[in-house]
Amino acid sequence: MDKFLKRKSTLEQPSPTQESDDRGDGMQHCSKQSRIEINLENLPADPGLRIKILNYHTNDRDEIRRAYFQKGPCQPREHNFPQRKFGKALRRFNTAWFNEFGNWLEYSIEKDVVFCLCCL
Repeated sequence: MDKFLKRKSTLEQPSPTQESDDRGDGMQHCSKQSRIEINLENLPADPGLRIKILNYHTNDRDEIRRAYFQKGPCQPREHNFPQRKFGKALRRFNTAWFNEFGNWLEYSIEKDVVFCLCCL
């Protein structure tokens, strides 16, 4: 087990600059993350245009998720879905899937992909 995990001393506390440098994941520390005012009425409906939930301030995420859930999934039923070749057959998104998976299935016109509303 010691081969895969490195033990850390409980007495050693990394300095704030050391902690943010060691992470290497590109995420800002919560205290450094600036908070901007968000108009929940203007959140984009198309899931392909949405800002990732982790890019919002920690204190705003639940409110933003709630706003998307209240709006419901983006389901452009009248859209002319493009066809793509899979093997020898042409395939496209089937709007009947909105009926079968209507409470969570979303479609992005911008990216031509489906999303799960609950997986924000």
